[in-house]
Amino acid sequence: MLSKGISLSTQFYALIIVMTFVAFAGSLLSSTLTLRDYLNSQLGSHAQDAAHNLGLAISSSGGADKVLIQTLASTLFDSGYYQQIRFVDNEERELVNLSHNTNAAVPRWFSDVFALQAPIMQSEISDGWLVLGTLTVQSNTVLAERSLWQQTTRNLLSSALLFALAALAIHVILRALLKPLRQIVQQAEAVGRKEFRQNPTRTATRELNLVLTALNTMVLNISKVFSEQSRYAEQLMQQAFLDPLTGLPNRRALQQQLSNLQQDAKLNHNALYVAMITLSSLQQTNDEQGYASGDEYVQKAAGLLQQLKQQYPSLQLFRLSGSEFAIIGAADKAGAAELDNKLTLALEQEHSQCYSLGFGRAVSVLAQAAEPFSNILARLDTLQAQDSVQLLSGSMATEADLCAPGRLQWQQLIDRLLHHNDSSDANMELLLQPVADQQHKLLYAECLLRFVVDDKPLSTAEVLAMAARLNRADTLERQMLQFILQSLPQLAGGAVAINISEAVLCSDDLRQWLLLQLSQRAPQLPPLLVEIAEHSILQHPLQAAQFITKLQQLKIKVVIERFGANLTSLRHIQHLNIDYVKLDAGFINDLEQESSRFFIMTLTQICHSVGIKVLATHLESIDSLEACKLLNVDGFQGFVLGEIINFTFLSKKGDANKTKMQYTLKQVFNPKGDTYDAS
Repeated sequence: MLSKGISLSTQFYALIIVMTFVAFAGSLLSSTLTLRDYLNSQLGSHAQDAAHNLGLAISSSGGADKVLIQTLASTLFDSGYYQQIRFVDNEERELVNLSHNTNAAVPRWFSDVFALQAPIMQSEISDGWLVLGTLTVQSNTVLAERSLWQQTTRNLLSSALLFALAALAIHVILRALLKPLRQIVQQAEAVGRKEFRQNPTRTATRELNLVLTALNTMVLNISKVFSEQSRYAEQLMQQAFLDPLTGLPNRRALQQQLSNLQQDAKLNHNALYVAMITLSSLQQTNDEQGYASGDEYVQKAAGLLQQLKQQYPSLQLFRLSGSEFAIIGAADKAGAAELDNKLTLALEQEHSQCYSLGFGRAVSVLAQAAEPFSNILARLDTLQAQDSVQLLSGSMATEADLCAPGRLQWQQLIDRLLHHNDSSDANMELLLQPVADQQHKLLYAECLLRFVVDDKPLSTAEVLAMAARLNRADTLERQMLQFILQSLPQLAGGAVAINISEAVLCSDDLRQWLLLQLSQRAPQLPPLLVEIAEHSILQHPLQAAQFITKLQQLKIKVVIERFGANLTSLRHIQHLNIDYVKLDAGFINDLEQESSRFFIMTLTQICHSVGIKVLATHLESIDSLEACKLLNVDGFQGFVLGEIINFTFLSKKGDANKTKMQYTLKQVFNPKGDTYDAS
């Protein structure tokens, strides 16, 4: 609390309470001391009167009778108002010495602090010109102390009541006066959460009205700039990457995404499924029925392919040209054959007399991770040129394809992964890849998970896809997260990011389990970040917003990865309390285009306007790295920075990296060859 400072309202309350307490305490002390002084004077006056009266009585009796003197003194003393009465004759003989030793029944500390000093009063007794002796009288302080205690107690109670009433009145007044201040604080906190809301400006304090007006204007301007930049970026995106008739990504978007998927395929050992669909009767329809009918034909085909894509969320659909569509996504041999069958069936069902040359025909290939885009298109064009529809006839079959596991084998393989252990031949491996900032310091390391069976890596995408088909996606996801969380305590000295799949957002139980694990393991874990794909957030916006809020409460930063890949509105980040966005690799791979650089710069400005940092991924050359620096990108990730570290392998070897997360960045990024850690 003190590290963030003390709130102004708390300081006001503390100051006023202290001042009020001091005022009431001072008043109480002053009244008690005044009453004590008054009682002391009264005790002296009372003793002096008694001494004079008793002296007159003794003088009038002649003063010779000792018994009479003792009787008169005892009568006065027995009243209880006197502490001591003493009579000494002129020969220094003590004829009377009476004294009380009683307790006033008040707290000892009170008697010590506010002690009453009863003066000893004297009276000289004489008979005419003859001095008979000296009489001394001292008043009893018992009654006075009791009276002082009772009066002080009553004053204390009345002061406490007045203090409580004053505190209540102060609280009501301060609450009313500080309400606009609380609104300012809430508005500032809302801006930090990317929420731009207005506060009422009508208050009783002129200065606060001015501050509220200024803050509202600033928030309104930020919101306006963000909205304008977002709309402008969306327009650029639509013009550059979307087909105006169908709203589907165009050929340029395909080139970007294909490069992105090839990067993932290289990392995860995936195969790429690429299908081309040609509308056979489009030219004839345009010539015979007009272009309006041709547009309806194209839109009908787009809707048909969209329905097919919905069954496979990992697939992406594009319109390449007037009559050509393309579908790409990660798939193995068996999955590609299943897609081909469904695609063929869907196209055949649309054949009718309206389309004399057929509704459409499709061909597909399985592309290699490093295969150029032009080569893939050439293979598809070759298949299209053949007379009959051929599917997968142009695939480059590899040994892995020929030995691809069937459904039963997949089930057995996933069971082995779910019951893996250190001695098993079916394991998970934790990989780490650095993310560095503009100053060449590590921001964090991203965790990547790889499946290994019989010492051979598996395609992560294929494993997750088959787990979903076998209704074991949640179980496998839980197992993967459990493995990562168990491995992370071995790391020290840097922040680590874990990836959250769409399965977590879909499952309430899985989300609650993960949040509980993160909360319970927090003391043992390094500083954490969570990466969530933009597609998953767009598919489950409510669950994502709630999940991100919970993560922020656990002091876990949030990263949106593949930002901009969906070519949709960018304004959804405005209401998400996130820390970083990772630009989709397709934009990075197209940096030589002026429009792409301008688009990245616009995205960066939009994110910076709401306090979000921007990261570039899949950087493989120093030129792309330097280009991103010039575009004000905040952080970088890719092989140009450093190689991926197999943390599981190093841990088993007992390498020093398991106790200190360190990376030696590549020479192009780190000319001195220094080793950096994220501490």
